[in-house]
Amino acid sequence: MRWHHLTLSILSIVGICCAIECPCEDQSLCGVLEVADRPEFYVFLVDNQQNRWKDYDWNTVTTVALFANDTLLYPEIYCHAHKHNVRIVTGADHFPLDKLNNDTLRAEWVDSQIQKVRAKVVEKGYDGINVDTEDELAAEDAQLLTLLVSSLRDGLKDISPYYQVTFDVAWSPDCIDKRCYDYVGLAAATDFLFVMSYDMRSQITGPCIASANTPSRLARQGVEKFLEMGIDPNLLVLGLPWYGYDYPCEDETNTTTTVCKIKKVPFRGVACSDAAGHERDFSLLEEIRRTSTTGRRWDASLEAPWWNYVNADDGKIHQVWYDDPQSLLIKVKWAKRLGMRGVGMWTGDFVYPKSKLHKPIGLSADSPSIVLLKDLMSVVLACAPSRLKSRGTKRSRAYFGGNILHLPLLSPYSWTRSRWSAVLPSFTACDLTFVSGLAHREPQSGDGAHLRVRLLQGADGGAIGSDRDRYSVEELVMK
Repeated sequence: MRWHHLTLSILSIVGICCAIECPCEDQSLCGVLEVADRPEFYVFLVDNQQNRWKDYDWNTVTTVALFANDTLLYPEIYCHAHKHNVRIVTGADHFPLDKLNNDTLRAEWVDSQIQKVRAKVVEKGYDGINVDTEDELAAEDAQLLTLLVSSLRDGLKDISPYYQVTFDVAWSPDCIDKRCYDYVGLAAATDFLFVMSYDMRSQITGPCIASANTPSRLARQGVEKFLEMGIDPNLLVLGLPWYGYDYPCEDETNTTTTVCKIKKVPFRGVACSDAAGHERDFSLLEEIRRTSTTGRRWDASLEAPWWNYVNADDGKIHQVWYDDPQSLLIKVKWAKRLGMRGVGMWTGDFVYPKSKLHKPIGLSADSPSIVLLKDLMSVVLACAPSRLKSRGTKRSRAYFGGNILHLPLLSPYSWTRSRWSAVLPSFTACDLTFVSGLAHREPQSGDGAHLRVRLLQGADGGAIGSDRDRYSVEELVMK
């Protein structure tokens, strides 16, 4: 198939589709979401469980990419998202990039992909498509991939300029994992690129040891290289991990070791990789940390937390590297300073426990770290407040008062004063200020960032200040 025929194929197939009956109770919610360019908070959803997405902060999310079985989620998630002015996009089918020069296979993929776009975008009213391919590609074939993506975009934009087409790229344009794509061309051919600033140790060329999944300075250097190529920062969204890596240490007996040698597992021509470890959701890591032999440690150079523990299954010392609100906050701040379009994560599901993972170590869905986790993630969102400026002054929503950002947290969970202090000991972006009593003055602009905590009940009949007093989060206040 000639490339200039691709757009015509999309139009001919999509154009014959008739309008479907709107599945939403509010009929005005159907149709492509007509929103102009805006700061992005991009969420990937991969879990088919129906209720988890309902806990998202829908006043902050802008796009949800469904990489799940949408038959279990549609139409409820679609109607709910559109009610909150949030796009729902689908994931593109995989195309093997080593076959780009095969005209027959390419034409077959194009036809099947157009059918999927028609079904997802037109029949179900979705708002666009995300293309995620991570195969090797030689530089001389990169233009073929760009043409494929740009043709898909042209076909959709001819139907509606509001359809969104995005492409996922590695953390740096330096042919990471032999992905030598035409990044400038892909940025021009899409609405924006989702920069996957995670799994950055897929090829370890230095010492074969455990280390940070997303070292902040290196991640920033990768983004800056995209900018040096002339790509507009508004065409880049910073993708961050809501998970970490659990590495078994080889031949290690010191439970407090700082250096964890890992097994050599090759990947794409490099002898060592993060495949020696196991991906762990943030929710699970917070639970395992209770058995740590080191306690949470902070690597100032990598700007990332880590800790050791002894794994009950293999008896080995393990070292865990991950991202938490403190490390994520650092990255979100420099993304904003660089003028990037926004941030996103892989994935929104990783803040919830999975029973099959929790069962072996006896964890439960109502355990303390799980209950608190959504509140911690809300704190991270506070560093990208540009979308919140027009949110009004309702206490139930984020708002600005003077130069103070008020961001109510998701749930009024009750905690003792000592537990709050233990959970957020190094959360430097928000110095904890416990405001005792039900009445207190409004924060002033010079107060600095703090987490306001309201006293729920005195431990001894109303006395204030006891460690046994029950507190709940009222709101986050940041300058």
